[in-house]
Amino acid sequence: MKYEIYCNTKSISKNSKLAADEFIKRLSAYCKVTVKNKKDKLPNINLDKEGCLLLAINNGPSTLSSEELSTYISDIQLNGISTVYVAVGYDPEDIKKLTTDKIKPLSIINTNLSNETTLILTLEQIYRAYTIIQGKTYHK
Repeated sequence: MKYEIYCNTKSISKNSKLAADEFIKRLSAYCKVTVKNKKDKLPNINLDKEGCLLLAINNGPSTLSSEELSTYISDIQLNGISTVYVAVGYDPEDIKKLTTDKIKPLSIINTNLSNETTLILTLEQIYRAYTIIQGKTYHK
């Protein structure tokens, strides 16, 4: 599976980049992950092609536990989804304009944080989900 993660921020600080790179390295055993920052406007994402999905990550009450996220990821893999676009911190109204059933709005972090911090926590939650799927211990 491939994840293309877009974060609504002008730039990513050095420390946040180091943290994100660590999770990307850990995730490389399970999937391919790329992170791009794109301020304000959601990038052009082609959801019409087969095997893709958009996850819209926003702050607010958590909608999925780590176990539920791992089940969700497992299910979408079984349903032939090979590319998952993840939009972190974009305006929900911009997301709605895409008008497709291939969008899943999620809140996996129960707080209001910067988009940069939400990006790191999103990567951490995806990593945690994959360790649950693999039956591995999360903490070393």
